[in-house]
Amino acid sequence: MIMFIIYGYVIAYRDPSVGTDTKAYISLYLTYKFRPDLLQQYEAGFISLLKIIGTYSSDPRVFIASISLLINTLFYISGILIFRNSSVVLYTILLLASPFYFSLNTNGLRQGIALGICFLFAGVFFSIRKIFLTAPIILPIIASFHLPMIISYIGFIFRLKREVVVIVWLLSIIFGIFSSSFSSALSSIFDATKYNAYLEGDQSNFRTGLRIDFIIFSALPILSYLAIPKSSLAEFKKAHFFTTAYIIINSIGMLINFMPFYSRILLASWAITPIMYVLFLKSVKGKGRFSLLRKFLIWSIIFATNILGLITLI
Repeated sequence: MIMFIIYGYVIAYRDPSVGTDTKAYISLYLTYKFRPDLLQQYEAGFISLLKIIGTYSSDPRVFIASISLLINTLFYISGILIFRNSSVVLYTILLLASPFYFSLNTNGLRQGIALGICFLFAGVFFSIRKIFLTAPIILPIIASFHLPMIISYIGFIFRLKREVVVIVWLLSIIFGIFSSSFSSALSSIFDATKYNAYLEGDQSNFRTGLRIDFIIFSALPILSYLAIPKSSLAEFKKAHFFTTAYIIINSIGMLINFMPFYSRILLASWAITPIMYVLFLKSVKGKGRFSLLRKFLIWSIIFATNILGLITLI
């Protein structure tokens, strides 16, 4: 928890130039009382949180710090519920070292809250063995902070075999190449969900179309998943659950690559990778040569993913 507190403090008091959306959120916090169009631009849960923080302080730093505290708390509790042992430390290190988590804390603030809620319910599912993820109340909660992140929820309700999820991802790449043929129909759907309200800036600054760097480091977690042996162990079942969610969310992002900010959907999938990598390492048992090679491959992929992610996000 101490690492999360330190991380949250650094993030909260960063320079406003760090994060493409930081200035927009600061401006929103300073002017929201004079904007009658808030509900047309932002989700109700986020507006309520904005107003609650506003009753205590008019300092935008307090607002940014409060959001950071909420995101870090949600992800920390999620880790405790998912792992419930010493693996929480490894999870914390991998999460805080992830450039994708950094992006959630500096750019996708609403997205970070929504994903934290989704992961929290995933933790509850594994903690008490109840399928809370199918409860109808979860979708409105997630949507109240960031409506497009219901896609992250969708990923967690699928139950597919190992081979099937890999085929699903490969097909999403193939169909994504021809996304222009169905972009008009899907664009109207996403416009109806306020997806265009996600950004405050000029959408023309965001690239569209399949990007080879996105494909490469989206494939790396899948490669590490295929490197672990299939078994009946609880760790593998849990790893398969989160990998399925990762692939479904990532595949949806690949399919809608014609949207100017489809990378934010991909970011929702990449945020799952710290959980996946810990579970992959736990799924590799023994100290034989093959086990050591598998662990070496997973650690190499973790390093490569973070480096590639950092280069791309910069």
